[in-house]
Amino acid sequence: MKKQNNIRITGFALGCILFGFLGCKKNENFTIPEEKGTIEFHIHTMLGSHEISDYFSADSLDDGRNITIEKARLYLSNIQLEKVDGSLVTLEGRIILTENGIETYNLGLAPVGNYVGIRFYLGLNQTQNFSPQLNSDSMLETSSMWLGPNVSTEGRKFIHFKGKIDTSTAGIADTSAWKAFDFQLGTSLHYQQVVLPNKNFSILQAYPYFVHLEIDFAKLLEGVDLSQTDLNVIGTSGNLGALSEQLKLKTVEMVKYEE
Repeated sequence: MKKQNNIRITGFALGCILFGFLGCKKNENFTIPEEKGTIEFHIHTMLGSHEISDYFSADSLDDGRNITIEKARLYLSNIQLEKVDGSLVTLEGRIILTENGIETYNLGLAPVGNYVGIRFYLGLNQTQNFSPQLNSDSMLETSSMWLGPNVSTEGRKFIHFKGKIDTSTAGIADTSAWKAFDFQLGTSLHYQQVVLPNKNFSILQAYPYFVHLEIDFAKLLEGVDLSQTDLNVIGTSGNLGALSEQLKLKTVEMVKYEE
């Protein structure tokens, strides 16, 4: 009986040693998956201090000038999150095409952790801009955002702001004093980075984090001489003109954190 017990104890000990050895070998190649959480943009399409009402509806700028909006949308791409150590996390391949009335845009997953900033580009990079198809998302793949009939050579509108505005001195005349404007901003001229001010936030696995933003299209009208004959920037040739250059200075001021 004593001999049998010794055999059992020895076998048990060897088993433990073997299990421990194999277990250690296995753990050497084991990688803990990186935890990730969802991040989303919550965007308000603004006209100064208030949200744009429905398209083609009577509206006004903050100074009371009459206006109606027919289109107000833009592309956001190359979205990056800044960690507390200064490193950047790129949300690969994520492109947003904003639209008045649509507020929530899912950006996908980002590593769980603490962050201090967000940056992105207005518009699309060279490859995206001239690609026949951005992706399968019908919201992104719309010919209404092409600068011309051939997107492969003319590219896309990065920002499209269109409507009619009262050009009278007081800005409250009847519609006879209103003038149409159409800002179709594209080409490499308007591919600009927006770096928002530092703001601490955390991404958790348990629930999504919402970045609350405002995009103010009224910024594009600041300083524009409404008495000029042509208030249009259309096509690639239009983006080479003086008005396009003037609007470029205002586009990076359009986006800010929601107040």
